Amino acid sequence: MNPSLHIKTIHYLNLPIKSRYLFLKHLQREVHEFALNRQSQFLAAGTTAEYFHKDKGLTKSTSFVVNENGALQSEPGALINGPSGRTEQSVLMIESDSKVAHRIPSKKQPPLIHAIEQNGNFALRAYTPTAVQALDFYQELLSEVHPEWTDNCIESVERCSIRESSKPFIYESTNWLPYRDCFVKNGIYYDKEKNVIANFDNRIQGNLGSFMRSVFSNGEVSTEDIKKSVRILQLTPQTRTRPALLIKDREIKKYAFRIQISIPHQLPHLFSLGQNAAFGNGVFRRIG
Repeated sequence: MNPSLHIKTIHYLNLPIKSRYLFLKHLQREVHEFALNRQSQFLAAGTTAEYFHKDKGLTKSTSFVVNENGALQSEPGALINGPSGRTEQSVLMIESDSKVAHRIPSKKQPPLIHAIEQNGNFALRAYTPTAVQALDFYQELLSEVHPEWTDNCIESVERCSIRESSKPFIYESTNWLPYRDCFVKNGIYYDKEKNVIANFDNRIQGNLGSFMRSVFSNGEVSTEDIKKSVRILQLTPQTRTRPALLIKDREIKKYAFRIQISIPHQLPHLFSLGQNAAFGNGVFRRIG
């Protein structure tokens, strides 16, 4: 039986996208900061806000037990990162009505909830059942603060069977960011970090491989076969650099590309790859 990928999308009809800056601003304040500021509630619910964005204040995870007061606390001797970022021995207290102990994944959690623009509105898309759980909990918390946003949503769930196909599928992105930073010299693109000529074939293969490994962490999909099968059909640089994300309200712009790829495997009709994929970049849609 072919493995399937569980995906959920929440389309916020009362959140129109008026500019790329406002999209990023909303994502930063009302999604990432909103969730991370409530990380203790996510942990008590058996999930983590790090499905949205890395939490720099809690880069190590631990397991929790119920103490005599009915609250969740870390197991004795657990290592937890403090606000300064250093690792220190500490006890984390989390109030909870539940008597169930939760174990939070110990490895660094890649963001599996991506923001996208859908029909002119803001949307969030979660990949894997555990990320869907985090998205549902975020929606529950958000409804208490901004019911005007959550009362008018379209929620959709899909299961994509990942399988090989005799006919390749065609996907296109208009905002793929292959590198953290690149530059152009004499009409040739370079990876600025390594100061070498850009290898876009390797980048798209690596991007696809990273995505498949993050959503199928148990190895139930042959990631190597899928990533090696991808082929670039068209690649065109955008005429302008793209605001990729915000840092302290300042737009960080990067080179974006329109790209078409061919894959002889059935993948979701929409997914995000490349640098800063969780910020609405590198959104690939099936076009054939």
